[in-house]
Amino acid sequence: MTKHLYILLTTLLITIPTLHSCKGDKSNNTEEHYEEREAPATEEVDDTADSSITYIKEEDYIFPTSGKSAEDFVPPNSIYEIIDKAQGDLNGDNLDDIVLLLKHKYDVEGSSPVLILFKNTDSTYILKEMSRVAKPSSFTNYYVLHEVPGDFSINNKELKISTYLAPRGLINTKFIYIDNRFALSYVESSSSGSGAVSTTTYEPLIGKYTLWNGWYDETTEEEKESTETRIEKPKRYLIDDPNLPFY
Repeated sequence: MTKHLYILLTTLLITIPTLHSCKGDKSNNTEEHYEEREAPATEEVDDTADSSITYIKEEDYIFPTSGKSAEDFVPPNSIYEIIDKAQGDLNGDNLDDIVLLLKHKYDVEGSSPVLILFKNTDSTYILKEMSRVAKPSSFTNYYVLHEVPGDFSINNKELKISTYLAPRGLINTKFIYIDNRFALSYVESSSSGSGAVSTTTYEPLIGKYTLWNGWYDETTEEEKESTETRIEKPKRYLIDDPNLPFY
């Protein structure tokens, strides 16, 4: 079902004081009125409590490397906020790790970082992985529907991330822990339109590629489908690789 994205545009109204002329020395009166209105404006400009945070470039932002809770890795003064969280064992130590999905607070075209936090035996956490590309966002060639919830979960030591794209698209990815790093194990992309559906699956660790197409044949009034499968050379894509095969 097509989801419509409504974007609320906020307009900032700037009131410009009008200087009124009066009898007497006009130049002196104008200067007096100007000075009376300049002081409040100066005070407003000097209110820069969050300006040093707002203008930090994403590539310059450094996440904490350890903490007692998930919130310790995204403090209140961060340029990011948590929009989803998954819990489960990712590395086989029978401890519930945490994966956070973030969103930029101030830039709608900013990235959506994924933080993977490993749980220690003392119930603290360490930042194991950080990726700005594991979750497609609007800064890529895709138009991501942020208001449509996607699957963000841990199951059988796999991290699954789903992303809905405009107007009728979906990307499902899975990452697993191999040799002390997280690698892409599965990617599925689907799109539909004009009575046809196309789904591509790729398992890079074994090199398996499958393309499925389904459509409605108006001539025969039948639903038809085709499947193409091929085996390629296995590849390993790490979770922070900017060349992940769904970009």
